[in-house]
Amino acid sequence: MKDGTLIGYDQAMNIILTDTHERLFSSTEPMKSVPIGVYVIRGETIALIGQLDEELDEAADYENMRIEPMDAVFL
Repeated sequence: MKDGTLIGYDQAMNIILTDTHERLFSSTEPMKSVPIGVYVIRGETIALIGQLDEELDEAADYENMRIEPMDAVFL
């Protein structure tokens, strides 16, 4: 999961984010937040965009949160 601040987009819905972080979840370790900086996402790969509820995000217990990996998807 990536989060950041939307600073631009174009007619193809390509978006530019700044101050981005990638959140890495594990089934055995606490969540890690890796700073990325500026990030460009191609519009054709976007499935969902939403606004982060900062109050809920701050209340989440990421230190004790564990997430099982997703099963492989074969096409």
